[in-house]
Amino acid sequence: MKFNIEIEISNDQVETLICSAFEGGSNYWMDFDTNPLIKDFKWNSNNYPAQIVNGDVEVNIYDNANDEELLGRLNTITIQQGLKIMVDKYPAYFADIINENDDAETGDVFMQCCIMGEVVFG
Repeated sequence: MKFNIEIEISNDQVETLICSAFEGGSNYWMDFDTNPLIKDFKWNSNNYPAQIVNGDVEVNIYDNANDEELLGRLNTITIQQGLKIMVDKYPAYFADIINENDDAETGDVFMQCCIMGEVVFG
């Protein structure tokens, strides 16, 4: 038997995961840029995680071995999906988030779950 429970992850926790991935955890496999379709958006490196989490912007994620290959987009929908995948497939990493013991590796697993639905690199 399985029991389903709901766990709330704060915006701050998700912003920390995004920072961990963008600033080192996932740099070995990904490049990123802001979605050019969003008008009047000004990239601000001081608060880009909050802009993503708040739904103000989505970010294109590319394979850094082939900058032309769009792997996916990071936005509120893919963040929600990625967290669910972490719970189901990578519970030890998800526990690190809950226990505030996350690091660059946790951010990397989070990013791969959001973009590719599983850990592909690493």
